[in-house]
Amino acid sequence: MNPALVAHLERLGQTLASRNNQPVALFALPEAGESSTFQTPLAAPECPAESLEPVLRRGTAALPLQEAVESFSARQASRVVKDLNPLALRIYALLHLLGCIVAHRRGYHCKASQVSYFCPAESICAHLGISRGSFYRSLKELVALGLVDARGHKTTINGWAVRCDGTLWSVKLLPHKGSRARLRYDDLKAQYRDLEADIETGNTAWAQTRQSSTSENNMVTLESLLMWALPPVRTQNPVTLTVASDERLSLEILLDVPFIPKHGRREGVDKAARALAQHLTDEGSLNFYRYLVWQLLRLHQQGRDYLLNVYQMVLRASTDYQEGFARKPGALFVARLKACALWEELREVPLVRVAV
Repeated sequence: MNPALVAHLERLGQTLASRNNQPVALFALPEAGESSTFQTPLAAPECPAESLEPVLRRGTAALPLQEAVESFSARQASRVVKDLNPLALRIYALLHLLGCIVAHRRGYHCKASQVSYFCPAESICAHLGISRGSFYRSLKELVALGLVDARGHKTTINGWAVRCDGTLWSVKLLPHKGSRARLRYDDLKAQYRDLEADIETGNTAWAQTRQSSTSENNMVTLESLLMWALPPVRTQNPVTLTVASDERLSLEILLDVPFIPKHGRREGVDKAARALAQHLTDEGSLNFYRYLVWQLLRLHQQGRDYLLNVYQMVLRASTDYQEGFARKPGALFVARLKACALWEELREVPLVRVAV
């Protein structure tokens, strides 16, 4: 830990101790080469919640911004000492510190009350050195108090299999101020990783935690967790980046999917789904369009060809959007699709393999 931050935390501990007449330890100061471990403060003063801005201006002006963020996180975690058990406090302190760093690096406003980010729960457990059972039992306490909201994030691989690729977190930055931490629909809908590519390259939380348990040199560090919460641009889903680019795909690709050889259908289905998302200006629902094309392909294999019907529905929704009938052509298309009998056939068709 940086010496300037250590000195600041020691002064903070002395201040808290003088107010409560008992010792207070915010962090266990490590030996050289070791990582810091959050420990339970014994008491906390009754003071109003503060935003990040005054903290940076008062008492930490001489510290680098990153250290000031860490100091702010330590202060806020100390405010909920009386409300949490020791393990729940350690979990909240880590989640809060991650949230503060994420908010700082994303450039959020200094008075942001909560922040959402992606990070596998298994990696957090490995960093804290606790079992998942103990972690989830203490997490319930944080959720009940409204300090944290957490949900597993779902994604689709191989065109049909739904898998959980990690955990979404919403952390309340000011524990005693503002509304409960809550994940938004947009948070759950967004894509945070390319799970298929990560499985092929071994970049998974399971592999990371396994290496951590077998070698001290591969411990799950704070920076490792931030790599999940703040992935570099090159590790984002390449399909999403392609959709957002200037490349324009022809909608007729949808009609050609059944005639693509089985070994090339994955790429063909992906292109058809991106074409649908582009023409309906609904890039955020790319996984839904992948599912739709795969199901249409399965129906076609059974002799029920609805590809032209869907193609015409997309054109109609796109035209309605251009004529001002609808503000969201993607939502209009999905609503019409679910209102017709085709939707039930799409849902009921068996998930048979149609590609290699």
